[in-house]
Amino acid sequence: MISNALATYPPSKHPTLHFAVADCSKPENLPPPFPAYDLIFAGWFFNYAASETQLENMFRVIEQNLAIDGRFVGITTNVRDPWVEEDKRNFYGLEIYVLEKEYVAPDTGLEVGIRAKVSVGGEGGFSFEVYQFRGEVYERCAKRAGLEIRWGEVIVPDDERKTTGFWDQWLERPTFSVLEAVRAQAEV
Repeated sequence: MISNALATYPPSKHPTLHFAVADCSKPENLPPPFPAYDLIFAGWFFNYAASETQLENMFRVIEQNLAIDGRFVGITTNVRDPWVEEDKRNFYGLEIYVLEKEYVAPDTGLEVGIRAKVSVGGEGGFSFEVYQFRGEVYERCAKRAGLEIRWGEVIVPDDERKTTGFWDQWLERPTFSVLEAVRAQAEV
């Protein structure tokens, strides 16, 4: 992916773009931050954190690279799913199997959400495991890293599918949540 990105956006023509591979759950192994960013985006990033320490470290990496007035936007698993312990079968092209209904973070000993397997594309497709933590776990970890979170609302396309009931299941149990994070305001 990095070589394709560099071929598409060569540094000689796009000097402000930077591409790298790194484990952001271990900030001590990362290179020194580039100049701070006004906007950081991460899609399907946090759902790989298997512990509160890993999630907090991911937020720390964001905080360390964020400009003073910058913001972070991310997509992660649905932190407000009322039936999170139940599988999602034939769900808009996905199969989601709950592997652990009460996942306990190994570092804190607290039950933080679930562990699941996501399958895409049937037999010829692919699958991967994710952790789906509750919203308060994200908020706690972000706060310890110096960030405040705001959760986005669920929005579906405003087209004919809205009136046919196509999005009804999605609106009950969206697969993802959108979050925005900014530096925490100093208390006065």
